[in-house]
Amino acid sequence: MLVTPTLVRVEIPIGRSISAPWRWYETSTADGHAEYAWSAVVEGDTSHSIGFMLFKRPGATPMQGDFDDLVRAGQANLAVVTGRRQRVVREVRLTVSGEDSTLVLELRDPAVIATVFARKPKNVTFQALSPYQPFTRHTAQVRYSDF
Repeated sequence: MLVTPTLVRVEIPIGRSISAPWRWYETSTADGHAEYAWSAVVEGDTSHSIGFMLFKRPGATPMQGDFDDLVRAGQANLAVVTGRRQRVVREVRLTVSGEDSTLVLELRDPAVIATVFARKPKNVTFQALSPYQPFTRHTAQVRYSDF
């Protein structure tokens, strides 16, 4: 993860090439459950999650498409983490893209960046879940530049 005063760039390994075909709303997934969940958790006085999620909507029929279609079907957001609950910060926008087998999330709000990274944590925790990989969690170092 790279943090500057004007940019946070999160790169999460997703276990599959973005050029491969993608499936979602699978019949094996219960309505309302997450099929895709990729995030970076930033610990601090208040913890935050920067991530992408796709939940199966009730009654949704199976879909497939390219990585961009998958991204359009899901949601990327910043959330405040309290215990096991998350509250989405609706006024914050993230950009989402993919590179090789990596999900890239970018946050470009200087005030939000200053708040989330006020304590300059050395590490973040990446979490990943998809039909193509079991749940994984690992710690990664934060790189700061001019922060």
